[in-house]
Amino acid sequence: MSHFLFTFLLALLTSLVLAPFLAAIARRFSLVDHPDGGRKQHVRPVPLIGGPTLLLGTGLAIATTLAAFPDVLRESKGDRAFLVCLGVSALLLAAVGVLDDRFGLRGRQKLLLQTLACLCMIPSGFLIEEVSLLGYTLDFGDTAIIVTLFWLLGAINSLNLIDGADGVASTVGAVMAITTAAIAWTVEARPDGMLVSLALAGGLIGFLFHNLPPAKMFLGDSGSMVAGLILGAITIKCSIKEASAIALLMPLAVWTVPIFDSSMAIVRRKLTGRSIYATDRNHLHHCLLRSGHDNVRVLLVIATLCSISGGAAVLSAYFNEDGFAIAGAVSSIVLLVVTKSFGFVEAKLILRRAARFVRSLTIFSPGDKPTFSEAISLHGVQDWAGLFAGLESTLIDMDLAFVELCINIPAVNEDWHGHSSSKNIVDNLDLHRLTFPLKVSGQTVGTLRIHAAASSYPSPAKLLTALNSEVDVFESKLNAMTRPILEAAAVSETSTLREIPVDRPPQAAHR
Repeated sequence: MSHFLFTFLLALLTSLVLAPFLAAIARRFSLVDHPDGGRKQHVRPVPLIGGPTLLLGTGLAIATTLAAFPDVLRESKGDRAFLVCLGVSALLLAAVGVLDDRFGLRGRQKLLLQTLACLCMIPSGFLIEEVSLLGYTLDFGDTAIIVTLFWLLGAINSLNLIDGADGVASTVGAVMAITTAAIAWTVEARPDGMLVSLALAGGLIGFLFHNLPPAKMFLGDSGSMVAGLILGAITIKCSIKEASAIALLMPLAVWTVPIFDSSMAIVRRKLTGRSIYATDRNHLHHCLLRSGHDNVRVLLVIATLCSISGGAAVLSAYFNEDGFAIAGAVSSIVLLVVTKSFGFVEAKLILRRAARFVRSLTIFSPGDKPTFSEAISLHGVQDWAGLFAGLESTLIDMDLAFVELCINIPAVNEDWHGHSSSKNIVDNLDLHRLTFPLKVSGQTVGTLRIHAAASSYPSPAKLLTALNSEVDVFESKLNAMTRPILEAAAVSETSTLREIPVDRPPQAAHR
C-alpha cells in the first residue's frame, strides 16, 4: 500500500509545483482564457494549463512508482499495455485540448480528433465486450468497439461540460478518482486501477490549489478531457467481474453527477431548438451559484453529491450487489430535482413535450390544425412571456406556421425560450424559414425564428414585406425591455473591475 501512497503524494507535489511554471509559458504563448463579459465572467485572462499539468504530474508519478516498485503490476501482463495505450491516448487528447484552448475548434472537428485519440486504447485490449446489469449479461459482439468509443467519448465530454466554474471539474475528477481507487482496492485484483486513479487524484488535488476560486489557472479543455479519458478508462477497468463482464452500474454510479449534468444539457438544448454544441449558463454549478451558494459551497455540494453516488458504487463492489449503486445514483438525482437545485426545468420540458406528443395522437382528422404553444424560463426574472405574447398574436393574424423566441443574455443570467405553431406542419417541407439574430446595443441577446407556408406567402418578398412592420414593433419592444438591463449590468461590471487590484501590467493581461 505504501507505493500507492507514494504515487498519490508524488503526483500531488509535481502538479502543485509545476503548475506556476507552465502558467508562465501559457501566458507567453497566449494560451489563456479571456473574459467576454457574457458567459465568461472572470475579470482577467487566466492560463489554461490543466492538460500539460496532469500529463506531467500523473505520468511522472506512475513512471517513478513503476521504476521504484517493479513488482506493482506483477499480477497482470496486460496492465502495462493498458498504461502505454492510455498514455498515448491522453497525450493526443491533451494536444487536441491545447489546440482547442488556443485556437478554438468546431464541435465536429473536436469530436473527430477525440475519437482518433480514443482508438489508441483499442490495441491494449480495452474493450467493453459484455456488461452485467441486474443479474443479466449483455454481449455486444462486433459492436464492442462502438460501445467502447461511445463510453470514452461520453466520459471525456461529460467532464468537459461540467468544467464551467472555478474548481468544479478538478473537484469532481478528484472525488471520482478516489472513489475508483476505493473500488479497485475492494475488488483486490486491479493494481493498475489503484495506481492510475491515485496518480490522477493527486494530480487533480495539486492543481486544485491553483484552481480554487478565484482561480489563478484553469483546467481548460486539455485538462478536463484528459481527466475524463483517464477516469472513463479506469472506472471500466475496475468494474470487471468474473468472466470479464463489466458491472455496468458501478461506473454509472461513479459518473452520476457528470452524466446527469451533460444529459440535461443535451435535453435542454434539443428541446429549445439549440445546437447541442451551444454553450449556456444552465449547468449544475451555474444553477447552484444562482440559488445563493458561494463558490466554495458549490464545490462542497457537488463533492458531496459525487461522494454519495461514488460511495454507493464502492458498497456495490464490496457486497457485489447492484442495488447500492442504483440507490446512490437515484438519490443524488432526486435530491437535485426535488429541491429544484438542478434538473427541474429540464424535467418540465420533457413532461411538456411528452404531453404534446400524446395530444398529437388524439388528432384523427387530416383537416385538424392544432395550435401548440410552449414557453419556459430556464432562468431569469424578466417578463419575456409578455413580449412573446405579441409574437403569438402575429402568428395568428398573419397565418404564420411557427414562431420561436430565444432570449439568452448570460451577463445578466437571463435565458428564456418560447415557441408556438398554428398548423400541423409535420412532413410539410413547403415552408419559408427565417432566422433573425436579435441585437441590442451591439450585443446579441437571442434569436427570432419565423416559418410561413408557401401557400400563404407564394414568394419570400411578400413574406418579408408583410413582416416588416410587425418586426419593427417587436424590435422596439425588445429594445425598450432589454437596454436598461444591459446598461445596469455594464455599470455593475465597471464598478467591480475598479475594486479589483491589478497584479501585473495591463499589457501583459491582453497579450
